[in-house]
Amino acid sequence: MSSGNRLSDFCQVVDCEHKTAPVAAPGDEFAFSVGTPALRGRSIDFAQAKSVDRQTYEAWSRRAELSRGDIVLAREAPVGGVGYIDGQRKVCLGQRTVLIRVTDDNLDSRFLFFALQSSDVQEWMKDRSTGSTVSHINVADVRELPLTFLPPLAVQRRIAGVLGALDDLIEVDRLMQEAVLELAKAIYSRAVSDSHEVRTLGSVGRWLSGGTPSTTTPTFWGGPIPWISAASLHSFFVHRSDRTLTIEGSLNGTRMAPEGAILFVVRGMSLKREFRMGVAQRSVAFGQDCKAIVVDRGLPRATVAIALLTHSDELLQLVDEASHGTGRLQTDLIEALEIKLPTAPGIHRVEQALSALLTLGADTALSIEVLTRTRDELLPLLLSGRVSVLEAVA
Repeated sequence: MSSGNRLSDFCQVVDCEHKTAPVAAPGDEFAFSVGTPALRGRSIDFAQAKSVDRQTYEAWSRRAELSRGDIVLAREAPVGGVGYIDGQRKVCLGQRTVLIRVTDDNLDSRFLFFALQSSDVQEWMKDRSTGSTVSHINVADVRELPLTFLPPLAVQRRIAGVLGALDDLIEVDRLMQEAVLELAKAIYSRAVSDSHEVRTLGSVGRWLSGGTPSTTTPTFWGGPIPWISAASLHSFFVHRSDRTLTIEGSLNGTRMAPEGAILFVVRGMSLKREFRMGVAQRSVAFGQDCKAIVVDRGLPRATVAIALLTHSDELLQLVDEASHGTGRLQTDLIEALEIKLPTAPGIHRVEQALSALLTLGADTALSIEVLTRTRDELLPLLLSGRVSVLEAVA
């Protein structure tokens, strides 16, 4: 295919014109407004989408009602996130997004969904983004996006099938993770309903504060040690980060949390909507927007972690605002949080069950990482034609 083919030759591209994002009152949720926070990965994270009522949905869908096979692209904050509409939920465009709808029979929408994630396309959009404060790409530029590789339709569908199968496996593992944590919370809640003691969170272990090594010192960054921040703490099972430190960097301006430490966000915009926490699966460094607790020897480490997880909603009620509207959890308030721990003789049985579940969850997290890496390595090879579908599945 020639590089002269543009996205608009094959697709309808519709911009979201709405500037505000009203949220439906409880009981009046009719649909989801998918904005950029829900498009941080490769699929739509509906936990980050806003619910809207029927009136808002109808007003926001007058230009185009989203349907199965449509693609939502984030054009701001940050540019390039994509989501595929599977038709299982009612969805309207959120702020700073565009709808991409395939209108040409020679292009498969699922293939295009993966093509938009390729490094070449992402770099193209990044190069055309403007804005000194918030980077964004204009809708006119999105329409001009070149489609530089378009194999026959049957091949497109096979490529999408291979990449989609990997996405499906990742989704199964993600659901397994959710089930593990829900079961762990249920076991914990049942245990403490019988007999328990009350401890403040500040009394269960040693608290650590983090920091950020100098970002202008290249020898501090890019090593083997994950550096966890509010932006990278997304999983309960903490073993990796997009930013890493060298050993030198870990000794300058930050703090190490040992395997088994509980990490949680105490400052960041994410605190406006969720309490992010996790358990370190290896030694990690972490930033000043997080705290870590090293549970005292003799206390049930897994039980303490699940106890804190069950208090997520309560902790969000303690969040106030720092400068620029950033969410903040003050240390004295979270240290005073009371948690329940099972009493003997059941405490050992509960801790054993919860530890086994968290081990299963950690194994699932590693499986997700391997599958994600495989998909990410295959994606550019398949989309460029450097590897055929037959070679990929051999």
